[in-house]
Amino acid sequence: MPNIGDSRSLIVDPTHVTHREVPQRYYEAAGVGDNLIRLSIGLENVDDLIADLDQAIAGAYAA
Repeated sequence: MPNIGDSRSLIVDPTHVTHREVPQRYYEAAGVGDNLIRLSIGLENVDDLIADLDQAIAGAYAA
């Protein structure tokens, strides 16, 4: 289980992690859907974080 309060950065899918026990109608009413990700930024070097996000986003949208 990911720890949202950790000092390390984390990307989670709220509908399957933090909201997994919440009925779907409630999280959808709050604007939380399957296409939402949550970034919890930790204490890592900012340049490393940016490079990691760039790599992850490029990989997610590669055809």
